[in-house]
Amino acid sequence: MREKFIIDGARFDTIEGFFCEVDEVFTKDLTFRTGHNLDAYNDILRGGFGRHERGEPIAILWKNAAKSRSDFGYPATAKYCEDKLKRCHPLNRDIVKKQIIDALNEIGPTLMDEIIEITLYDKRSGHDCTLEFEE
Repeated sequence: MREKFIIDGARFDTIEGFFCEVDEVFTKDLTFRTGHNLDAYNDILRGGFGRHERGEPIAILWKNAAKSRSDFGYPATAKYCEDKLKRCHPLNRDIVKKQIIDALNEIGPTLMDEIIEITLYDKRSGHDCTLEFEE
């Protein structure tokens, strides 16, 4: 049986708030601060950060998901990419600039879509998550 974890969209409305929620839900007694980015989120889902063992299958219930879909729509996606552009490798700048343009034109995946994709599937990290939404 999968251990169940609850992410509650009522507890955050920014991507930084989401990362704080992830720390609260999935980590315990760490002696370091986790990275607050999507790569770190992916790593945390893999386990080994105090709440579930590395590679252990887990179930995630996302409460208030409709609010999160709104919070992490195209405007938040554009802002996230603008922030990413400030610190990305110079060879990636054109890709990130296109992501900003796409988000401003409401094309392609939103930040919420990216979070869902990472949650449900990432063969590199070896995590095994199910995801259920409570609107």
